[in-house]
This record gives sequence, C-alpha cells and structure tokens, in this order.
Amino acid sequence: PLQRMVFTMMSMQMFHDDMSESLRQITRGTDPGYFGNAMILYKRCLPEVGRISISEQETMEMARRILMASGSCDALPESLQGQLQSIFEMMRPIRSTVLRAAKIRRCVDRSMQHRVLGMESTSEGPYVRGMQAAARMLLTEAAFGICQHQDGLETGKQVSESLLGALGVAIHLADGSHLMGQLAATALLEETAELLALAVE
Repeated sequence: PLQRMVFTMMSMQMFHDDMSESLRQITRGTDPGYFGNAMILYKRCLPEVGRISISEQETMEMARRILMASGSCDALPESLQGQLQSIFEMMRPIRSTVLRAAKIRRCVDRSMQHRVLGMESTSEGPYVRGMQAAARMLLTEAAFGICQHQDGLETGKQVSESLLGALGVAIHLADGSHLMGQLAATALLEETAELLALAVE
C-alpha cells in the first residue's frame, strides 16, 4: 500500500508539472497543438496497422532492398508491384492519422512510464512493433515513389510526406523508456537516411 501511494503521488506530480509547463507556454503564445501527445493518435490506428501480416512486411522489406539497389521500379516484378499497391490501398484510411501523429512533438506512453515508476519496466513497449510496421510502410511508399521517376508536384508531395512521416515515427519510438524502442528508432533512421540519399541522387 505504501508503494502504491508513493507511485500515485509521483504520477500526479509528473502530470501536474507537465500541465503547468504547457499552460505557462500557451499563455506566452505557443501553439497548444505543440503539447499534444502523439500516442493518443497511434492507439487509434495501430490496431489497423496490425492487419499488415508478417509476410506482407517481408514483401515490403524485399521491395525496398530491390529499389535501393536498382533505383528503378523496372527491377520489381509486376506481381510484387501489385502486392505493394494492395498494401498501400489497405492502409490508405489510416495513413493520414499516422502522418498527423508523426508531426506532433511529444509521444508519451503513460503505461510505460507507470511501469518504470512501479519498477516493472520491460525491454519492449506495447506499441513498438505496430509503429515499426507503420514507419516501414511509409518508407516503402517513399521508395516506390522515388523509383518511379515521375516528375510533378503530386509525386514529390507523396514522397516527402512519407519520408517525414517515417522520420516522425522513428523519433517517437525513441521517446519511450524502453530499450527496444530506441533500437527500432535507430534502424528506421538509418533506412530513412538511405532513402533520402537515393532521392537526392
């Protein structure tokens, strides 16, 4: 009971400090959206991301490697291109939610904070795999757009949105208090850097 009471007091103090700082900066003119919590949006869309099967994730991984090596969609078999398009189409309804979440500064997983305070920390947070899958879907979409070599604002906008979204998700993964999130973030940042180099080239 004493441990629970101390834990509750620490949680309330953290919440109070966060709210006080947010309100103080909002009264000074900071956009209130700056203090949003991206995890609220991720929790809404990650169950849908779970529909991407392991085999589909492997398909996206293989396609990205082919695209990175060749720099052209011509190297992708038509059947593989069709599989990618079906995955993108399935994820289109939640793509905008992931992109919205990726633009928010903070991504606080309260459940993980509570585990740390209760000395029950785990190496992997509950949302790591879903966030990884969402970011890799965006990276695959960006690679596909880059390697189509189609000029025009529409293609450029789609590629930049996907790359920025993947970058935002990677930063949010590193915002947790668990080791696996930081490792996953590092891997995604490396993949994003490779795609940026390819896009510039």
